[in-house]
Amino acid sequence: MKNSTKAILALLIVVGSILRIYQINFHCAWTEELYTLQLSKLPLLQILTNFDFNPPVFYLFSHISYLIFESDVSIRYPAVIFGILLIPAMYLLGKTYKDELVGLYCAAFTTILIPFVYYSQYARSYTMSVFFFALLLIFYIKTKRGEKVEVWFWLLAAANLWIHLFIAIPVAMLCLDLIIDKYQRAFYAVLMFIVSLPLINIIYQTIAQRSVSGGINYGASWIQMLILTPTELFNVLFLNISVLAGASLKLDKDSLKWRLFIVALLTFMAGIVCANFTPTMPRYIMGIAVIILLMASVGIVELSELVKIKYFKIFVFVAIMMISVWMSIPNLESHYWVEQYVC
Repeated sequence: MKNSTKAILALLIVVGSILRIYQINFHCAWTEELYTLQLSKLPLLQILTNFDFNPPVFYLFSHISYLIFESDVSIRYPAVIFGILLIPAMYLLGKTYKDELVGLYCAAFTTILIPFVYYSQYARSYTMSVFFFALLLIFYIKTKRGEKVEVWFWLLAAANLWIHLFIAIPVAMLCLDLIIDKYQRAFYAVLMFIVSLPLINIIYQTIAQRSVSGGINYGASWIQMLILTPTELFNVLFLNISVLAGASLKLDKDSLKWRLFIVALLTFMAGIVCANFTPTMPRYIMGIAVIILLMASVGIVELSELVKIKYFKIFVFVAIMMISVWMSIPNLESHYWVEQYVC
């Protein structure tokens, strides 16, 4: 890694940390956070046996955080930590897929993207899930390109399933793709299935108890999932990122782009379908934001390479980040200074 890249990445991590730590106790706890707080105060064994319709891993982290700091706001600390770690993870994802510049774009977008900042101060498993999914994609790409790291891919696949239920949709597609590539990998898939067997009970409870047909009226409708997901994942930058990701589909020569695009598209469609059966929110499928941000970052680099001017890529990087920050400022101010829930 170049010294200039190290400096930029370090700056992004510092800025991202400030954005995620500042005013962390400003908003009062919302319903989901109150449930996290309730579980965090339970003994460890009860957390493992009384978690709700989500796997218990995040609750374990929030339990440890509460034991150490003994304050209600401490249940948000794991989300903060994984929200910060997501910045270098996204850099590694971009670098693994293409090069350091793509990695810096991935990290830069992650640093300032309002939903990532917001859910880094929200005591649920979303940033943790996105972080581990980004790691999974890194090892997926490495495995597809022939590197002997697939054991790590399957370990991370199992870990993803124990963090958030809906991430099983894109994880399953990535696993299936590797199995089709080489049927011997089915052995790892069987092991992962065995490790994940306890999660079947969560799926059963979700279908049986959180059924839209049973009178549950919270969550997004399928049409809301269709319309609101882009802004839920990317806020005011959704149009910018969508256009850049589209440019990547046109200009990027790596065939992996289509596999990743199909995973993101089918996960989005699955979220819409699930909204007809069980309470579903756009944030449940935040994992696809990782893929779209990667594609958008590649799109910027591919477009900037069309102009053969010295230092043009640096100019584009600075300009895009300045525009993105300028567009995000009003919503960042609202997040830090406007109370969103009645305490």
